[in-house]
Amino acid sequence: VAILSPTSDLKAQSGSGTQSNFDPALNTLLKAEPTVPGSDEIRQAWLAVSQWPVSRLEEILNAADVANPVAINWLRSAIDRMGDQAGFTLPVEDLQKVATDIDRKYASRRIALDLLETADPKRFASVLEKLVENPISVFRRPAIEKRIAAANALDKKSLERKQRYLEIFRAARDEDQVQAAAGVLEEEFGEK
Repeated sequence: VAILSPTSDLKAQSGSGTQSNFDPALNTLLKAEPTVPGSDEIRQAWLAVSQWPVSRLEEILNAADVANPVAINWLRSAIDRMGDQAGFTLPVEDLQKVATDIDRKYASRRIALDLLETADPKRFASVLEKLVENPISVFRRPAIEKRIAAANALDKKSLERKQRYLEIFRAARDEDQVQAAAGVLEEEFGEK
């Protein structure tokens, strides 16, 4: 299964939700809105998509790139139901590519990251480490938290701990994480 990058067809699309180059069932799910979240038409489309083979996962993730929040919930729910199929195996390499592709929208990346965490926790941990420099806080923050936990396990005032906290300080963007790193650097190493 090769999950496509949104750089070609999807960049030409608007975020209106209904796109002619998606499967009709996906187009129906993309119409879901808070005012009409569960019509019979949408439920039927969800049922159809939820029975797709894993080889069609890329289509769902591409649709998530243009979906509104309600439609994203329907898409994610369909993916979860797909996982109930016998022999269903997630394409972890493709999920990793989506999760780390900063040109993709948040929703498809978040779904891919969540699926990767379920399918292959070791690979998820590896991907999480690569998200330290990610421009989106919800991806970067857990990666920084993981680095802080690892640095906290090191001997206080050790050179390795100082180096790790300097790296954390440079990569962190959330105020609490920046302050935590700065606090350790100042308290233990006299860095200001």
